[in-house]
Amino acid sequence: MNKMKIAVINGSPKGKDSVTLRYIEFLKMQQVDLDFEVFNVGQQILKLEKNNDYFTSIIARISEADALLWATPVYYMLVPAQLKRFVELIDERNSVKAFAGKPAAALTTSIHFFDHTAVRYLQEVSKDLKMPWQGAYPAEMHDLFRSREKERLVKFWNLVIKGFSTPGQRQTTSYVPAEKLPPEYLPVGTPLPVDTGGKKIILIADLEDRNTNLAAMIGYLKDCYQGGIKAINLADADIKFACRGCLACGADNRCFYEKRDSFKTIFEEEVRTADIIFFAGAIRDRFLSARFKMFMDRSFYLNHVPYLQGKQVGFLISGPLHQNSNLRDILEAYPAMHQGNLVEIVTDEAPVPAETDQAIQNLAQRSVTLAKQGYQQPVSFPAVGGRKVFRDFIAGPSQVVFPADYNYYRRNHLFDYPQRKKATQAVVLFLRNLLKIPRFRREFTARIINGMVAPLDRSLAKEKKRS
Repeated sequence: MNKMKIAVINGSPKGKDSVTLRYIEFLKMQQVDLDFEVFNVGQQILKLEKNNDYFTSIIARISEADALLWATPVYYMLVPAQLKRFVELIDERNSVKAFAGKPAAALTTSIHFFDHTAVRYLQEVSKDLKMPWQGAYPAEMHDLFRSREKERLVKFWNLVIKGFSTPGQRQTTSYVPAEKLPPEYLPVGTPLPVDTGGKKIILIADLEDRNTNLAAMIGYLKDCYQGGIKAINLADADIKFACRGCLACGADNRCFYEKRDSFKTIFEEEVRTADIIFFAGAIRDRFLSARFKMFMDRSFYLNHVPYLQGKQVGFLISGPLHQNSNLRDILEAYPAMHQGNLVEIVTDEAPVPAETDQAIQNLAQRSVTLAKQGYQQPVSFPAVGGRKVFRDFIAGPSQVVFPADYNYYRRNHLFDYPQRKKATQAVVLFLRNLLKIPRFRREFTARIINGMVAPLDRSLAKEKKRS
C-alpha cells in the first residue's frame, strides 16, 4: 500500500531552522506510514519569484501530494510576507489546479497573539484554492514542552488524517467566496480643501497601476487637503527585504537589514513623526499585498513597543472588504494595538462614485478634527487582550531576547499586574475569610448591585457640584 503523501508548505523565512518545523517532526513520529515533503517556500521566496522553472518544479511536486499542510509562524496577525507572496504567485502563474481538491490543514506557532486571524487567512485561502478544509492547530511556540498539549496535538492530527484519507470524515464548514468586485470608481465631485492645521500627514500605499480605483481614491484624498500630503509608494520605495525572523533587533531595535535598504529611514523619518497616517492598498487574495505585509513585518524591529501613539490612522481599501471580515478585524486592531486612533476605513464598494467621494472627504476632515482634539477612542477586547499577551511575554524569560522591550515596559509602568498590589491582596484575603460566615455572605450578596453603582453615583454627584 502506498504511503499518503503530504505536502508541507513551510512559511517560515528560517527554513529548516523553523520552530514550526519541529512540530512537523513531532507529527511525523506519530504515524510512520505517511510521506512528508517539506517545501521551504518562505525561505526560498526570492528564488521562486525569479526562477519560474524552479517554481514550476515545486508546484509539480505539490500537485503529486494527496494532502497539504500549511506550517507557519504568525507574523503580525497573519502569515509572514514571504508565504503571502507565495500565495500570490500561485494565482499569478495559474497554478491553482495543482491545489484544487486536496484536503488541507494548518499548524501555526506563536505566542497566541492574533493567531486566530492567521488561521482564518489560511482557511480562506485554502477554500479559494478549492481545497477541503480540515482544521488548524494554533500552537503556542513552547507547547512541545507540555505533555498535555502534546496529547492534544496528537488527537488533532489523528482527526486530520482521518479527514485526509476519508472524504466522509472531512469538515463541511460553510463558506462564501469573495467574488463580487467593486464598481469602477472615477471621482465626480470637487474636494473641499481641508486646512491641515500644521499637522504632518502621510500616505503609505502599494500602487503599481495608476489606472485603478485605488489610484483614483488616493488622488481624491490628496486633493482634499490644502497643499496636499506626502505619499510613499511601497512599489517604488527602497525596501528590498522581508523580515527574516532573526530577532537580532531584540537587544537595541536595530534591524539586520537597516543598512541594506531604506526601510528604517522611511519608518523613523516619516511614520514615527507623522500626526495622521493613511494606508492605502488593494485586496489580494484575503489580505492586502505581500509588499504591504513586508512593510508591516519589517516594523517589528521595534518589537512589542507601540509606534502609533497619539496618531490618527485611516485606510483606503480597494476590493470587497465587506466580504472579508477577517481583514477588517486586522485593520481595526492594527492601530489600536499600537495606541493609535482609527479614523475610518473607506472602500470603493459604494454603488455610485459620489458616495465614495463623500466618504473620502469625510475621512480627510475627520482626521484633522480628531488630530487637533488629540482624540483617542477607548480600546476594546482585541487591544486589551493583545497588550496583556505582550506584557506577560515580555515579563517572562523572553526579556532575555527582548531587553529593549523589557526596559520600555518597565519605564512606562506596563507591567501593571493588579493582583500584585499588597494592599489589594490584603483586603481580598480579609473579605474572602469573612465570606465564609453565612450571615456575612447573605448580607454581602444583598448589597452587590448597590455596591457596583454607589461609587459611580458619588462620582456623578461630584461632577454635578463642579458644573
